Amino acid sequence: MSCGSCFSGWCRRRWHGDREVLAAIVFVATSGCTWAQLPLCFGPSGPTAHRRFTE
Repeated sequence: MSCGSCFSGWCRRRWHGDREVLAAIVFVATSGCTWAQLPLCFGPSGPTAHRRFTE
């Protein structure tokens, strides 16, 4: 059973759904803002959206 991302024996749960993260990624890509400037209304933080973008 997979619970999200597993690394060296421990797992972390994904708190934000794929659609929320995708909306945040599209916003950053189209608006030209930085990951740190991502508005809170998207759900995930800038670092979280960036990490999911690079996965």
